[in-house]
Amino acid sequence: MPRRTVGRFASSAACFTAAALLVLLAFPANPAQANEAEQNYQRFKAIYRQSSVTAGELENARSFLETANLLAPNTYKYVFGLGAVNSTLKRWEPALEWFKRAQSLSSTGEEEAGVQAEIDYCQTQIAKVRVSSWSPEGVEISFIMKEGTVEMDESTVHSLPRRLPATRVGDSPDPVLQVLRSRLGSAGVQTSRQDPFLVVALDRDRSPDVHYEKGVKEFYRYFQAQYFEVPPQRLLVVILSSYPDVLVEATDRLYPEVGIPVYAPFLGYYNPADNLIMATGGSTGYGTLLHEMIHALVEGDFPDAPPWLNEGLASLYERSQWRANRLQALPNWRMDRISEKGVPPLQSLAGQVHEIGLHSAQIAHVRLLLLFLDQREQTDDLYRMVKEKGSAFSLDAALSELGATEEAWRAFVTDTFRDYKTEIARGQGRPSNPHEIRFMQEALNLVLGTGLTVDGFWGSVTEEKVVEFQNRFGLQPDGVPGPATMARMRKQYALARLERLENTP
Repeated sequence: MPRRTVGRFASSAACFTAAALLVLLAFPANPAQANEAEQNYQRFKAIYRQSSVTAGELENARSFLETANLLAPNTYKYVFGLGAVNSTLKRWEPALEWFKRAQSLSSTGEEEAGVQAEIDYCQTQIAKVRVSSWSPEGVEISFIMKEGTVEMDESTVHSLPRRLPATRVGDSPDPVLQVLRSRLGSAGVQTSRQDPFLVVALDRDRSPDVHYEKGVKEFYRYFQAQYFEVPPQRLLVVILSSYPDVLVEATDRLYPEVGIPVYAPFLGYYNPADNLIMATGGSTGYGTLLHEMIHALVEGDFPDAPPWLNEGLASLYERSQWRANRLQALPNWRMDRISEKGVPPLQSLAGQVHEIGLHSAQIAHVRLLLLFLDQREQTDDLYRMVKEKGSAFSLDAALSELGATEEAWRAFVTDTFRDYKTEIARGQGRPSNPHEIRFMQEALNLVLGTGLTVDGFWGSVTEEKVVEFQNRFGLQPDGVPGPATMARMRKQYALARLERLENTP
């Protein structure tokens, strides 16, 4: 798969911009330039402080500020103003870069903290844009998602008995079907042979052919092309139902020695002895099936794969989406088991993987690492490295070879937790994102002098002050910080910061 060159292009563009800025800085603004810069700044303010302004007028205001900044580069109020006007235009990434530059020019701790509120707000909006392109079902918060999937521990999986006759791909599946129908009952079993799969549907509302098309076909092709050189030699039996209790009953009939409790809406396991997957799939999605499919394909391609890689790669695709013919992994419920502060440094994590318990919070760290590499399109590289080097493999050395730095890792961890929290907060009916709430509290304190504690928690006092803000600026006083309220709040906050700056002796 060809590697992206966007990063190198962006780096070159950044270097060019930096060089151009250095040339400007080598020649400080003379008094005439400084005066012209200030005139352009005042033109910007005259437009920006209007209560009603069009996007076209905001573009004109931005042009005035850009001219001011070219004439007198690195003037704090021009740089901050460019962040503010881009934020008003909802151009979050340029706004973020200007606010970061403004923060580097801050002369007081109060200025720096004020700009940080803008930075956090922009980063949250960028996260919202990112997660808006994720799978439409989003992430649900409940005890069910905390529990995740009913899984067998490793010792139970490897002790599962063999019930099915070994059948090679291409051979008749009749011997396997005979056992399945005798054990599960022929009335409720629908089957479809799609080499190397035998798909078995236990629900009448979705046929095995539909399961294959929606949950197997393209995923299998992708996994084979991306990771696995050795195609399955033995028929892979996939038994699916939308209901875990149906699968529990099927397990009791097929493997009566095994008892599985039902405590979550997802159930999945892979029995290597029978080359059989039992998984929820259909109306509940196919994430659990993809998890178990990875286990089955690893078993055929790399049976000696270390447990951390086998389980980490399987967990990676529990939640994913297609984008530009690529299966992109997304954050999922395993994020609930870890905290941003608790994520270890890359080197430490690399040294811990061989001791990680597969059904503990630690596997979430491995999934996070593979999610990091997936964003860099390097999970396939890592898989091949482990396979080729065998016992001589060192994860620390591999990460170094892949160019994974601690700085990039920490930035990824911060962004991923922010994205996940942002997605969780969608549609909850009241503010819950701490970065947005902190911004509101900071803005209300500066614009209204409210004296709120800036703690990122939404409560009745903050809500009352939002109503006060809405009343002052002619907005509907419902206490809900909707788009109109937030747009006006961002604008008034920026103006208040600029006024404070100009009034400071």
